[in-house]
Amino acid sequence: QLKASPEELVLRAILHAMDDLCPAASYGPRMESAESLVDRILHDDAFKGATLGGCVFALDRKNETLSIEREGNL
Repeated sequence: QLKASPEELVLRAILHAMDDLCPAASYGPRMESAESLVDRILHDDAFKGATLGGCVFALDRKNETLSIEREGNL
C-alpha cells in the first residue's frame, strides 16, 4: 500500500508526523532532504531506515509499514 501511494501524499504525511513528534523544533528539515527520504522509502529496495529532523524512520517491507519515532526513543 505504501508504494502505491502518491509521493506527495507520503511526503506530506511524513512532514506532518515529524511536526507532531518534534513540535519544539524551530524549523523542519529542508524540503530537498525530505523529498530524498521519500524517494528512498518508495524506490530503494535496500532501504531499511534513516534519520531526519530528529526522527528515526524504519521500513518493514513485509508488512509495508513505515514507523516514525523521535530520535533517542529507541
